[in-house]
Amino acid sequence: LEQRREELGDRLQDAADEVHRLEVVLSERGSEYAALQERLRALAAVEEEVRASGGEVLCSWEGDERSGILTFRLPDEPSRETNARLQDAGFVLTDRNGWLRASPHATTDPEAPAALGKVLRDRSG
Repeated sequence: LEQRREELGDRLQDAADEVHRLEVVLSERGSEYAALQERLRALAAVEEEVRASGGEVLCSWEGDERSGILTFRLPDEPSRETNARLQDAGFVLTDRNGWLRASPHATTDPEAPAALGKVLRDRSG
């Protein structure tokens, strides 16, 4: 009987250890999920501002294949000029073949997409 109690005690301890391990994994994954949600929020906000500014989006982040990059241009302004204005305002984008590539992150200031939109709409420089 004593041996059986020890075996059950060991099994309970093993189970408790496994529960703790799973709690740690879920906690870590939960923060990764929250960061992913924030990045998607930032991408959606940037895309909304680009479209509201008359921009053309080459590769939307919506759909089955999502990317962390939003590729766009303003049809009535060369990309190098748009990029220069955005750089002057503190934004870092990449100009590839006439398209600008933006890659907001989970840590992107929530006000940044609106500020980007303001720069895109203000063509006076």
